[in-house]
Amino acid sequence: MKRELRDKRNNLRESSIRLKKLAWNEELRSKKGFELREEQAEQYKKFKFYDGMIKAADKVKEEK
Repeated sequence: MKRELRDKRNNLRESSIRLKKLAWNEELRSKKGFELREEQAEQYKKFKFYDGMIKAADKVKEEK
């Protein structure tokens, strides 16, 4: 299960980065920039959630 969490976190990070780049694209900025930035923010929040879970699990594992 831990590997699945790490994979999910990595996928969310990569998705967030792609959306951020798209939001700053000159052609898309005027049309869908705001929507892309909102989606990027949601992806980043999910990434931070999974990142926090993984760090907490690693901390517990280290304390054993």
